[in-house]
Amino acid sequence: MVHEKSLIKPAVDKHMTICRVECLCIAPNLSRLAVCTSANNQIILFDANSNEEKDKFALKSTAKNFSRKSFVVKGIAFSPDSQKLAIGQSDCVIFVYKIGENWGDKKAIVNKYSLQNPVTCLMWNSAGIVFGSLDGKVKVVQTQTNKMFGLMASNSLVVSLSVSGETIVCGFQSGLIMMNAFNVRDNTGKQVVTHSCPPFALTLSPSGYVCAAGCDGRISFINIAVQNTGQRSAANYTKQNIEYGNEISCAIASTSGNITVLSSLEKLLIFELDSRVWRQKNIIELSGAYVITGLYWSLDGTKIMTGTVNGAVDLFECKWKTKVIGDKLEISYVGNRQVVIKDLHKGSTALFHSNFDIKDVKIIRDNFAVVFTTNTLILCDIYEPNEKRSEIDWTGMTTDGLKFSFDYENVALINVVGELYLVELGSNELLASVRTDFVSQHLMSVRINERKSGTKTLAYLLDVKTVTILDLISGVQLLVWTHNERIDWIEMNETGKKLLFRDRSLKLNLLDVFQQESHVILNFCGFVQWVPGSDVIVAQSRDKLYVWYDLDKPVIHAVIGGSQNDAMGIERESGVTKVLFTISGTDIVLDEVLLEFDTAIEDADLERAELFLESLPVSAESESMWKLLANVALKNSNLLIAERSFAAIGDISRAVFVRECADNYGRLTLLDNDWSAFEESVDFDEVIDTYIELHKWEKAIDLSVRSGRSDIKDDLEQRYYNWLLDSGQEADAGLIMERSGKYEEALRLYIKSGRLVQASKLILNNSKRNADTISRSSIEQVIRELTSAEFYEEAGLLYETSAVNDKTAALDNYIKGNAYAKAISLARKEFPDEVVALELKFAEWLFNEANDPSGAVNHFIEAGKTDRALEAAIQAQQYDRAIEIAAILDNIPTHFGKKIGTYFAGKDQIDTAIEIYLNSGCIREAIALLNNKGQYSRAYKLARKLMDPSEAKEMYESIAKSLEADGKYKEAERIYITCDDVDSAISMYKSAKQYEPMIRLVKQYHTDLLTDTHLHLAKELETEGSLHQAESHYVSGGEWKSAVQMYKNTNHWEEGYRVARANGGVQAAKQVAYHWAQSLQSADAAVKLLSRFGLLNQVVDYAVDANEYVFANSLIAHSGPELRHKMIEVKLKYAVWLEDEKRYSDAEVMFCEANKPREAVLMHKMIEVKLKYAVWLEDEKRYSDAEVMFCEANKPREAVLMYLHNAAFDDALRVAEEAMNDEEVVRDVLTAQAQTILQRGRRGVDDMNRAEHLLLRAGRIEVAVKIYKESGMWEEALRVCEQFAPHLIDSVKREMIAETHNSDRYLSGTNTRENSGRSTRSIGDRSTHSDLSALNNNVTDLRQNLKIAEQNGDKESVLRYTVLLSTQMVKEGSTTDALNKVLMATSSSESELEIIERYLMVTHWFALKAILRSMDGQSNATELHSKITIALLRYTDIVRVDKAFYEAGLVAKDSGRLEMAFVFWNHFLDLVDAIEEGDYNVDHSDFMGTDIPFEVHVPTEVFNADVSSNTREEVKSWILQISMDSHVSQSLPLDALREGDVYEASLINGDSSRCLPCLVTGYPVIKHKMLEFKPGKYAVNKDDWNKLLMLTKVTASDDLKDVLHFVGKLYGNATTARFSFQHQLLNSLVLDEVLLEFDTAIEDADLERAELFLESLPVSAESESMWKLLANVALKNSNLLIAERSFAAIGDISRAVFVRECADNYGRLTLLDNDWSAFEESVDFDEVIDTYIELHKWEKAIDLSVRSGRSDIKDDLEQRYYNWLLDSGQEADAGLIMERSGKYEEALRLYIKSGRLVQASKLILNNSKRNADTISRSSIEQVIRELTSAEFYEEAGLLYETSAWRNLIHI
Repeated sequence: MVHEKSLIKPAVDKHMTICRVECLCIAPNLSRLAVCTSANNQIILFDANSNEEKDKFALKSTAKNFSRKSFVVKGIAFSPDSQKLAIGQSDCVIFVYKIGENWGDKKAIVNKYSLQNPVTCLMWNSAGIVFGSLDGKVKVVQTQTNKMFGLMASNSLVVSLSVSGETIVCGFQSGLIMMNAFNVRDNTGKQVVTHSCPPFALTLSPSGYVCAAGCDGRISFINIAVQNTGQRSAANYTKQNIEYGNEISCAIASTSGNITVLSSLEKLLIFELDSRVWRQKNIIELSGAYVITGLYWSLDGTKIMTGTVNGAVDLFECKWKTKVIGDKLEISYVGNRQVVIKDLHKGSTALFHSNFDIKDVKIIRDNFAVVFTTNTLILCDIYEPNEKRSEIDWTGMTTDGLKFSFDYENVALINVVGELYLVELGSNELLASVRTDFVSQHLMSVRINERKSGTKTLAYLLDVKTVTILDLISGVQLLVWTHNERIDWIEMNETGKKLLFRDRSLKLNLLDVFQQESHVILNFCGFVQWVPGSDVIVAQSRDKLYVWYDLDKPVIHAVIGGSQNDAMGIERESGVTKVLFTISGTDIVLDEVLLEFDTAIEDADLERAELFLESLPVSAESESMWKLLANVALKNSNLLIAERSFAAIGDISRAVFVRECADNYGRLTLLDNDWSAFEESVDFDEVIDTYIELHKWEKAIDLSVRSGRSDIKDDLEQRYYNWLLDSGQEADAGLIMERSGKYEEALRLYIKSGRLVQASKLILNNSKRNADTISRSSIEQVIRELTSAEFYEEAGLLYETSAVNDKTAALDNYIKGNAYAKAISLARKEFPDEVVALELKFAEWLFNEANDPSGAVNHFIEAGKTDRALEAAIQAQQYDRAIEIAAILDNIPTHFGKKIGTYFAGKDQIDTAIEIYLNSGCIREAIALLNNKGQYSRAYKLARKLMDPSEAKEMYESIAKSLEADGKYKEAERIYITCDDVDSAISMYKSAKQYEPMIRLVKQYHTDLLTDTHLHLAKELETEGSLHQAESHYVSGGEWKSAVQMYKNTNHWEEGYRVARANGGVQAAKQVAYHWAQSLQSADAAVKLLSRFGLLNQVVDYAVDANEYVFANSLIAHSGPELRHKMIEVKLKYAVWLEDEKRYSDAEVMFCEANKPREAVLMHKMIEVKLKYAVWLEDEKRYSDAEVMFCEANKPREAVLMYLHNAAFDDALRVAEEAMNDEEVVRDVLTAQAQTILQRGRRGVDDMNRAEHLLLRAGRIEVAVKIYKESGMWEEALRVCEQFAPHLIDSVKREMIAETHNSDRYLSGTNTRENSGRSTRSIGDRSTHSDLSALNNNVTDLRQNLKIAEQNGDKESVLRYTVLLSTQMVKEGSTTDALNKVLMATSSSESELEIIERYLMVTHWFALKAILRSMDGQSNATELHSKITIALLRYTDIVRVDKAFYEAGLVAKDSGRLEMAFVFWNHFLDLVDAIEEGDYNVDHSDFMGTDIPFEVHVPTEVFNADVSSNTREEVKSWILQISMDSHVSQSLPLDALREGDVYEASLINGDSSRCLPCLVTGYPVIKHKMLEFKPGKYAVNKDDWNKLLMLTKVTASDDLKDVLHFVGKLYGNATTARFSFQHQLLNSLVLDEVLLEFDTAIEDADLERAELFLESLPVSAESESMWKLLANVALKNSNLLIAERSFAAIGDISRAVFVRECADNYGRLTLLDNDWSAFEESVDFDEVIDTYIELHKWEKAIDLSVRSGRSDIKDDLEQRYYNWLLDSGQEADAGLIMERSGKYEEALRLYIKSGRLVQASKLILNNSKRNADTISRSSIEQVIRELTSAEFYEEAGLLYETSAWRNLIHI
């Protein structure tokens, strides 16, 4: 324990007044501390986090006239929620104060409990407020009900209380200690022990020990956990006494139960439980406390609060270790067996204690804690520690490598060394353990009693393909299921009955656990999940979302955003279930009603399911659910719901059948076609009658046999026979006759029914038995019938019988019937000469007609046709047999040889295939096979032997090239070597950059070129940056110095030093080290480097020898003292060298630093002397000598001036270039020479040319232009501008126009150049140039401009003005004139057509841009609009340039393309500045290398008001902001799909070729994304084209359809607009003979024939479908017998019975279609009425009687309807009938009885409005009472307002 803070200091009073701390406590949520002192009876509240006093309030007496000191507080306690505070006072009262959640909240008394006796002690736990009183009773107040119960009592007053869990102990003044429990009814309590004195200090620890002490100093520890039941006495408990000697005042136990703290005077005594013995561990002394009067230990065990007799309150911290996890959780260890976890953000705490020592705590996912003790593991939810806490035994098990998972609700998973343990949170036992290596959340599924199913199930992977499902309650394996592919995801439904799993191929499978059946329900499945709270499956496959409300039929939703938009999860809240996707706003809402229906069915809540379906409209889905509900209702024997379900789907027959089964449930089995169950549940006679009724005669006969009822068997068989004859089933009747031995009669019936084959079988069987019971005439009749029906084989068999014995006829019939096997067999015995011919016929028939070449092989061989046998064997793919046959042939046909060889080649039987190929002449195939198998040498030898050698070599070179292209270099090398083409192999390896095999071949075949090859490769590798490889080749080629230079150039000095030392020795290494040191940025680094290599002294000397004095000085200055002696020497040499270089100032400094000032003085004297000497020589006109002296005196400028003064320009230029090396001086000399030439009196052409040459050489182009302008030589001025200064052309032209007033001649003759600079040029005069904005000009101006252009011969302007003029004419209605104008202006010139098409395309894009702009909100429209706007910058030579760049920047910014927006808006601002300043030289450097033109027309003012000054300022501000963002590039984005640095919207590629513009966006069309409409002319990008098509479909825009129509016309296909988005492939249907026959029979309405065909078919889905069709056709044709048979065949017994019942009344058949109108028309009136009554359609019956004018029965029907409603409990509907008939009193009674009170009130109100007093006041009073009782006050008020009752007070 560590003292944390003194909350209240001891009272200092000169009168020594006692200020005793009466009570104190800590809130359960650890937010507040409360203290009450005796001085003023007030409660002081402290903040438990900051320990600061926050609030206080005074207590009040129970009597108003008493003061606050009239009572003593005996106990205070916080409520379990920490919101209230209970105060127990000595004036016989307990107050409960609400203290609120926040500090400063008003304190209010919310409960007051008056008592008979004063309170002596008080506590508050989950059971309520527990208190002891002066009369010796202990009671508990349940605050929820405000009821008080007794717990125990004694004759002595209660002095102390303590509660732990459900147990309470109390001490009495007599020394008696008693205990009781809150959860028992006994209120007498049980004696624990009698202490030696009153136990004022009493505490009960959670470990089961009671600690009692008092004023005599004896401390007793009693273990009451030994016995918890039965009779107890003090002798039954273990007791430990400790004699302390001093008075004990208070006691408190820790929440772990292992530590107890007692107070004695000023001391705190700490006892600890050790091996069931309490030992004193420590004593803490509180000096100045006198007596400790109160102790309180916080629930989490981290704090102890003490109070003393002098009013001091201290707080102690009980943590011995604390650690913080992140910034959220704090873990405090409170003792060895207790730990507290606190959420630092929320302030909540969780307490964990154990009976074992705690070793470690781990936090999992911020919500869960795992506590490791010596013997157990504690797993708990930090925020629900009481409900979700488990402590499991972990004795002897490892704690290393444990992995925990809390992914499943209420379950924790522990994984260790391949073993998986499951723990149900809240239970202290392991739920299960299994062995598995697959512990991912996606590879297992746990379901624990979800949806109140009571099941606990685990599904996990035993291996990658095997799922195991385990019942966690019984431990039984429910299922082990092996799949054929790797499984990557599993999940069970909440009831554990079905399992979803997905395999590696993304197939989603549904496994029924109990049926043990699995099937694939979806392919390409990505996301999948069960909808929480239901058995509905949601899965995504690409761009579709599948929802299985019904597992047999999914509902499919299209996913917005396609396959790029992935589902993330399912959210259910506020009655809405939706699937969440990655793209916001695309969530899909599921059908909540269907979800609820599915859950109701699963939970067998059929009434709830019926209510849901009643609310649904009629649809295919609702019908399916009604069927499901009907089936479930039948299984649960709920016939009422089953009948309602069948009626809802219009299945009247089943509804009627279910109602009829109300008294006989056994007949319900017929609905499932379960005859066995029917026989077991119904008595014998009824079963027989039912079978006969349904014509199940064979079942009836079989049942009579099995039941031993031979008395009815014969009768049933006879009746069956008669029924067959009556129903026209002679074949079945014949079978009965055959079984009874009546063969003649059976034959007659077989022939009559057309069963001729059956008749022939009867004769043959009879013949085999040698029974001559059938006459020859009968046999001959059968033969005639068989022959007539073309059953020749059967006829032949009958001809062979002993009764006929006509072998020739038999043979003929066998041949006619293609029964060649029987014919050959007969011929071998009777006609041996015909066997060969028959074999050939048989073979040809098998090969050509029967499509059985395999069977034909032997017969061809038997017929001697070996070639045909070979063909058949190949056709049958019997190649082994074919090769045997081929061995017989002399020559194998080529086409057969290819097939056989290919087969054996495929089986890797190479030699056999080669032999076949060669024998059949397939030489190329044989060679190709060997090549494919890598046998190139053998193949090449074979080719050279059997083919032309040159042809063979050419073929192999081609093969080698192919292998080289496929990257098979080894194989290609082998072929090249085989063909003696080593150079090609070397070139191949060089191209593939495989240099090792290349060098190997060069070394082997071209040794003389090895060195050159090494050097060549080294240079290439150096260029590529492969330095180490380059080094290897340099060294191998003997050029190691080149390797060193390479490393120097790339700043890899250490590598260069290594190479130099290894190959050049120490001297070379020293030179490299010198240069390396020079390259370093600091001298310190250079010195360290050279010192490391030991070369510092040598490098200094080397630097001096190389005149690198500065470097040498820096090395010496930064080196050690060993080189300092060289400093003076080096500086002196440096000074001498500087003097020689004429750098006298620097030399002077060095001389001084070298301590040689004399040499500096002499140096300056020498310079002065040389300068004076040079001046003297100039005066003497010794110019050459003067030049030398001037230069030696370092005054070369004086020499230049000397020569210029004397007009010696060549010498001046020489000195300026050689001695001064100053370009500006050179230019001045050249300019001076040119001016001298021009200043002569006469300027000839030669003089002008020479002057121009000098000025251009001097770079003074402006001066040259100025000279020509001043001389009036404008053409020369323009020539110079065009060649050297294009940016001056416009200004020169303007000056020329102003000067000469004849600009047309110059402008038309001046050719503009391609852009060689970096500026935008304005073309021509603004007055003659127009862009698309000229459309607003009038016709007169356009005609005038056109005329001027024609006069100047400017074809481009002519064409432009023609287009603009024609456009204006079309606007004015002169379409024909406009067309003629265009036709006259244009010719077949290709350039002019291109211009027209250019304008056409610009117009097309402008139109499409305007349409897309109107579709704001469509994402595809926005993207396409942006691309068009950016692409139109390509046409700024014909569209307004400033507007184009502004709009392009705007759309780029809006679409997030900030780098493009920056460039475009930056250029826009340049244009605006140029317009306002009149300077049209706009920087075009950002668009160099693009197709954005630099020669554009710059308008005179900025385009319309859209771009105000504020807008420009916003653009400038944005540009400034972006320019400071380093993350945004300030250049145009490049196209990653094209080679080179190509702007993404530019049509010009990196190789200067051009792309086609996309017809949709104007962007370049990339080849691999191209959809070409007209080769080389019109194309689109597929993605953009699809987006345009999709927009057209989604918006149904007529404008977009016009655009598509225009595109179609553009490339010659006007049907482009008729596009479709999806094509469906029709599956081909294969029809067999039976289906054709059935279809023909249905078409011919031959229903009996159709029935016979269906009788021969096995049961299947197809046959069931055909039976249904036959039933419908039979009903339409009123053939009830066949309809009944059809319904019975598909197991629809109810419909079969209903059809039979309609045999005498066909009109009732309309009920099968739920067609009531047709039913009324086809059946007489009385029967319709009876049917309606039978089906309870009373209203239809009454309506029919009214429509038919049968008022005689209408009243009777209404009365019967009324009685039926009363009998069936439908009083509300009965009341409605009474209301209609005017019997309002009776109607009110019925409405009240049915609870329809609102309807009753409406009846009264309507009656009152009609002023009809037909309802008595008493009836109205009764309705009012019922409404008031049901709280329908508004309706009651309305009735009070009626004339029958006026009572405004009640209103």
